[in-house]
Amino acid sequence: ELNDNCIFRIPPDLFRNLNNLIELNLKNNVIKILKPEFFINQINLRKIDISDNFIESLIFPEYILPNLKSLDLSSNELLRELEINSNFLNHLSLNNCKRLGKSIFKSTSILNLKLNYLNNNLIQKINFEILKNLSEISLNGVNL
Repeated sequence: ELNDNCIFRIPPDLFRNLNNLIELNLKNNVIKILKPEFFINQINLRKIDISDNFIESLIFPEYILPNLKSLDLSSNELLRELEINSNFLNHLSLNNCKRLGKSIFKSTSILNLKLNYLNNNLIQKINFEILKNLSEISLNGVNL
C-alpha cells in the first residue's frame, strides 16, 4: 500500500519488476499523471485504487492490465478523460469525479462490467450499449 503518502510523481519503471503484484493502493496522494506504461508486464494486477488524487486523464489500452477486475477512480475531481479497454473489469467507481465529461464510455470497451458507481458527477449521457452485462449502477446526484 502506498496510500496517504503525498506521492505526486510515479517513476515510469517503478512497477516494472513487480510481476506478481495483485493489488495496488495509491489512494489519497497528489498524483496527476498515471501513464499506461507504468503498468506494462502487470498481468497479475487485479485491483487498483487511485481514488482521492488529481488525475486528469486515464487511458488504458487493451494490452495494459488485461486481468484488471476493479478500478476505483473516485474523487479525482480533475478527471476529464477516461478510456478503458478491458474484458475483465467488473467494478468501476467514478464517484465525485466532477469534471468528467458530459458523455461517458464513448470509446471505452468494458464488456463484463457489473458494478458501476457514478454518483455526484456532471455526466449527461451514458452509452449503455457497451455495458451489456451491467447488473448494478449507482447514479445519485447525476442529471441524465
